[in-house]
Amino acid sequence: MPTVRVGIRADFVEYERIVEENNLIPPDEMRKLTMEYDVSIGTWFTCSTEEGKVIGVAYCALEKVTNQTINMLLLAVSRDRQGLGIGSLILKFAEEHYRLQGGRLMLVETSGLDEFAKARSFYAKNGFSKQGSVQDFYQDGDDKVIYTKRLKARSNE
Repeated sequence: MPTVRVGIRADFVEYERIVEENNLIPPDEMRKLTMEYDVSIGTWFTCSTEEGKVIGVAYCALEKVTNQTINMLLLAVSRDRQGLGIGSLILKFAEEHYRLQGGRLMLVETSGLDEFAKARSFYAKNGFSKQGSVQDFYQDGDDKVIYTKRLKARSNE
């Protein structure tokens, strides 16, 4: 049974491998993200097998100038493990991690391109609500689609 934990620097090489095989972020940008790692800014999450092989990764950061809004900037699963619930396992772990720290709202952003339809469906299946999109955000013809999920009830509820 795969397990999820807070990531450590020793996992970064595997993160880069998983992100590259999924073609999510250019390798140079991924290396910058891992090199600039600062626990006061964001948290990495690692999913691994019983044998210790890293098979999934997520990165979240607290949005500046917000009241406990968390942005999940990256979620990736090894291609040979996709469709087995690994992404949902990582997502649930990250949600609970931030909920226990007072997190109020989790935000995810993904591409509007056809090849990201599974990602958009995944977030909807995991309780995220589509909030809107930003036309041509990533490049001409590639919109940013924004989803959110409340981690705790509104203070007036």
